[in-house]
Amino acid sequence: GTNPIAIQTGATDVSAQVTKLKYLNADAVAIAPLYMDSATFALEMKRQGLNMPVLSSMTMVQPAFIEISKSSAEGWIGSSTFWPDSPDATTQNFISRFEKAAKEITPHAPFPGYADPNIYDAIMITAQIMRANKITPETPLEKARELIREGWQNVRDYKGIAGTVSILPNGAGDLKVWPIELKGGQFQAMQ
Repeated sequence: GTNPIAIQTGATDVSAQVTKLKYLNADAVAIAPLYMDSATFALEMKRQGLNMPVLSSMTMVQPAFIEISKSSAEGWIGSSTFWPDSPDATTQNFISRFEKAAKEITPHAPFPGYADPNIYDAIMITAQIMRANKITPETPLEKARELIREGWQNVRDYKGIAGTVSILPNGAGDLKVWPIELKGGQFQAMQ
């Protein structure tokens, strides 16, 4: 069965929620708050000695999550459309360039999270569509929108930072989702 336990965003004390989880004698827990709240939960689970499988959301796959939770979330599993420790040269080049630029803006968190490469890919796909359709500032707005919408509907096998992107005939995006495990202080793609 399921027994939902609410966590208030930004809460610094989740001891009651972890105590309730212990009382439920659950086999595992699924958690989906923002990374900082997941980290707070991980720290409290460790403090209370609660060791069980945890399935988290995509928001866990943030370098700051590792920094905050330290080793408390070792073994947690999440999912992401971006694997930051991928050996892919294009991915590593993006991360290197991102970190260099981000250190100027956010020196405490200069690493890309799960959303950054996806946003980058979306911008690059849109730019490619605009170039292919010769969309310029002089292009009437409605015409530009129509061409971009049509271009996105026809995206197939675009090799991006996060992976290969396609738009299916029903309009849904098709992008690999990695099962990610926090192992040895790094996000590891599960095979």
